[in-house]
Order: sequence, then C-alpha cells, then structure tokens
Amino acid sequence: MFGGDLQQPIAHTLTRLGSPTLTGAQIAALAAGTRDWRLLAVYVSGLATRHQLAAIVNRARLPRERWREIPIGPSFPSCHTTAALLGTLLITGSPGCAAASIAVGGAVGVSCLLLGVHWPSSQGYAPPAASAESRPA
Repeated sequence: MFGGDLQQPIAHTLTRLGSPTLTGAQIAALAAGTRDWRLLAVYVSGLATRHQLAAIVNRARLPRERWREIPIGPSFPSCHTTAALLGTLLITGSPGCAAASIAVGGAVGVSCLLLGVHWPSSQGYAPPAASAESRPA
C-alpha cells in the first residue's frame, strides 16, 4: 500500500473510475454515437450477471472498522472492478486492448482494497473468494 495523506483521496478517485453509473453513461454515449446498442446490452448484461453472482455467493465485507468508504452489497465480485474491466473493454472496442482493461480494472481493484471494503480475492474471480471462512456465520 502507498501511504501518507494522498492515499484516501487517490483511492476514492480511482474507485469512482469504476462507478457503474459513470461507466454506464460512457457506454450509453458510445452506443448512441455509434448506433451500436449491443454495447449497452453487453454492459447491462455483464453487471446483471455480477449482481446475480453476488446475491448467490453473498460474501461478507471486511470488518467495519477497516472501512474508509461505506460499501453497498456483498463483497464478491466487486461491482466497481467489474464495471471498470467491462467498460474499458467495451470502450476500447477490441479484445486486443485487454491490457488496458486489466490496468484500469486493477487500479480500481487496488483502490477498493485501500478503502478497506473488499477482500483481495473479491477483486479477481478466484475460487478462494467463495471459501467458507469468509462467509458470514
């Protein structure tokens, strides 16, 4: 982790880059400009799938005393990281630009860790994320 007085403002800014609302507005504008409404359909479908997976897994958040942000909903999978990855991939328009998606999604994911609202494994769709020890009792 990086430290100092800049940690929290930088983390908040990076997390906002993955806001489903902000990313969705960008995708909607792109879809309207290109008249390719499939972009918006893929984005909305991707977030709906993430929402359903989060409801099924229902992974608890980190302990409240670690929060530097007020989280909403379960920890896994991360909504902001999912929106950042999917949005960047759709905006760049090419699977060949996956590195950009991974970089933006990774930055958003790290910011969520710094804000204390996600477990590290909630940032990637790793099997440990559904482990019994991280579920609420």
